[in-house]
Amino acid sequence: MITSEKNDNLESLMKKIKSGKDLNEKFKIYTLFYITQPHYLKVLNMSLQIWEPKLWKMVKKAYYPNFFQRILNKFS
Repeated sequence: MITSEKNDNLESLMKKIKSGKDLNEKFKIYTLFYITQPHYLKVLNMSLQIWEPKLWKMVKKAYYPNFFQRILNKFS
């Protein structure tokens, strides 16, 4: 079971995310930290772009959609 703690740092967050078995589980772990550790989001997102590009695509689509994705989500 993955938990978010006060003394977590970027390294521990990335280890926890990478410990996920598949892409969906990694996304769920990222979502936990998206809610509980918002002060790490910028550096965590940059790390994901470098080390986990497939996961970053999922995160970007879910949490940072571009203008056209917002329109498609609104009408579908």
